[in-house]
Amino acid sequence: MSLSHSRRHNSTPSFQTPPQEGFFKSTTQVISIIVGLLLFTIGLCGFLDSSFIGLHFSLTQSFIIFCAGVLLSYFGYYSKKKAAFFICLFFGVYFGILSFIGFTLGSPGTPNLGYQKLDQYLIRIIPHFYELAFLDHLLHGFISIILLIGAYDWKRKHPLSSLIKR
Repeated sequence: MSLSHSRRHNSTPSFQTPPQEGFFKSTTQVISIIVGLLLFTIGLCGFLDSSFIGLHFSLTQSFIIFCAGVLLSYFGYYSKKKAAFFICLFFGVYFGILSFIGFTLGSPGTPNLGYQKLDQYLIRIIPHFYELAFLDHLLHGFISIILLIGAYDWKRKHPLSSLIKR
C-alpha cells in the first residue's frame, strides 16, 4: 500500500516547480491576443450581419478584420515577443492609416453596404466592396492606438539594435 501511495504522490504536480519557458506573456503579446480576439469576433459578426453595431461590413472588410484578428492572436500567443511587436506595429499602422484617411478625405454620402445612413466621413476605397464611414474610422483609430501602445511597450524595453539582430 505504501508503494502505490508513493507513486500517486510523485505523479502529482508540485507547486514548487518553476513555470515552463514562454509561460509568461509580455504586455505586447497580451495586447496582441486581446485585440486579436476582439477583431476575430467583430469579423465573424460582420460575416453574419453587414450592419453590425452601425459599421459597414462587406465580405472584403469582414475578411480583412477576421484575418487581422487571427494573425494578431496567433503571433501574440504562439510567437516570440519580437514577432508580436512587428504584428502590432503592422496592424497599428494599417488601421491608423485607414482611420486618418477616412477622417481627412471622407466626404458626405450614403454607403452602399452595411449601415446605410447618410454619413459625413464616407470613403469608398472599392465602391460596393470596401466602404468605410465614421464608426469604422473610430473603430480603426481605437484599434490602432491600442496596437501602437503595445508595440511601443515592447520597443521602449529593447534598443534599436535588437530589431536588426536575428
